[in-house]
Amino acid sequence: MPFRMKFPIMLPPRRDHPACRKVLLLLLLASSGGLAACGLLGQQVPTPQPKDKNVAADEIALAMQEDHVYSDYNPYSLIVQGVVTDVRLENKDYMLEMATQIDTKVLCDFGSQAPSAKAGDSIEILCPHANQAQRQPNAVLLVDCSIP
Repeated sequence: MPFRMKFPIMLPPRRDHPACRKVLLLLLLASSGGLAACGLLGQQVPTPQPKDKNVAADEIALAMQEDHVYSDYNPYSLIVQGVVTDVRLENKDYMLEMATQIDTKVLCDFGSQAPSAKAGDSIEILCPHANQAQRQPNAVLLVDCSIP
């Protein structure tokens, strides 16, 4: 009994066949586009600078309490508005506390520079690194703060 193949053997089309030319042209265009894209990827793209975002002390405290402070404020410098409830010296750093309507308070670390604010003042505080906010017991701690 002679051997019979189930599938016929397909010979590749000749190079001068119209379908082959179209496929080669498409491959050539796709590879040249890829090379152009590689050239664009090698260029330095300027890094966008963080922008200032105005927030109330209640907003940043609630964001920390609900655990979305980093997703909401990560790329920003914060300008926090609120009322000062306390200014104290802790471990050689001046800490300013801001009032909130919730249990979570806002603490601002001024480092070794005493802030020019006292309890009862309505102020704005610049916090340049929102991504460095720290969770504290019943508070959110903002570091490197200053009064603009």
